[in-house]
Amino acid sequence: LQVQKEFFSPKYETNSEIESRLADRRSLLYWSPNIKLQGHEINYVEFYSSDEPGIYNVIIQGISSNGVTGTNSSFLEVVRP
Repeated sequence: LQVQKEFFSPKYETNSEIESRLADRRSLLYWSPNIKLQGHEINYVEFYSSDEPGIYNVIIQGISSNGVTGTNSSFLEVVRP
């Protein structure tokens, strides 16, 4: 077992946060260990990408209520506008 960690994920809610000139150089873009689904329910998550261009590996892992595990992965490309 591991101690639960808190991961920073920016929200950009205020004008000063939106207009900030500080580059977002995170490599871990989003982490949420407590998303719970019911049946075939679809769930959406929103997050901001890094300002660092590149290809990011998206990994989704889960475990069912009866202990069956599952995983899937995809890629997300971040490009400069």
